Amino acid sequence: AACAALSSPAGQRVGIITGFYVPRADQPAAETDGPLGTAVLAQVLTGLSAEVEVVTDSACHPVVAAALAAAGVPGSLRPAWPDVDASGWTHVVAIERVGHGADGRHRNMLGDDISDVTPPVDIMFEELSIPKTAIGDGGNEVGMGRLDPELIDATVHLGETIRSIVDCDHLIVGGTSNWGAHALAALLAAQTGIDAPALTEAGSRAILDAMVAAGSVDGVTAENVPTVDGLSWGDYWAVAEQINRRLDEAR
Repeated sequence: AACAALSSPAGQRVGIITGFYVPRADQPAAETDGPLGTAVLAQVLTGLSAEVEVVTDSACHPVVAAALAAAGVPGSLRPAWPDVDASGWTHVVAIERVGHGADGRHRNMLGDDISDVTPPVDIMFEELSIPKTAIGDGGNEVGMGRLDPELIDATVHLGETIRSIVDCDHLIVGGTSNWGAHALAALLAAQTGIDAPALTEAGSRAILDAMVAAGSVDGVTAENVPTVDGLSWGDYWAVAEQINRRLDEAR
């Protein structure tokens, strides 16, 4: 359904919201999960003649900027929230962006309240009256309000504490949010036949390396290394490659 909503991107103005800040890192920065998938999707949508506008907060801005530059779409980055004009957007996608809970607070997977370092970009997502797609992996992201709260409480550690209530129209849940974004981008590319270098191992790795050089940290280990949610590059890419292979086989 998410792919169908974006299947005719020409003439569309797609907003993408991303960036999950990790304040416990020695050098706090945006995590590697989210901006990588955002850059991949932005490259594909741009190749399909959509106008893409990527939004994040000021703390995550350097990492997101590096990801988009490495993907060859630096012009898609907009000024840091709240200096954003979303009035012309036709669709919005949130990728690994923390969403507030029932108490209005933002929490990471450890249950830490990170509201003081997390500008409420999720509120903008909620207020938009356009098709909304969200991609997450832990229950605390924008869009997870689409799921039954009891499901999150029962399957996610500290689910009742960290659960986001921010809803969406189309929710993609993956082992990492980058995989969900990669799958969406790969399906769009497969359906249209466009070439997207970011969907290759070399292309995705170049984006990740640029992010790490800009200070990005692993969201699980909080270390400034080219890994995603504690997964080595080999383990991470094995799943992305499987997505690519299955779509190739389905053509």
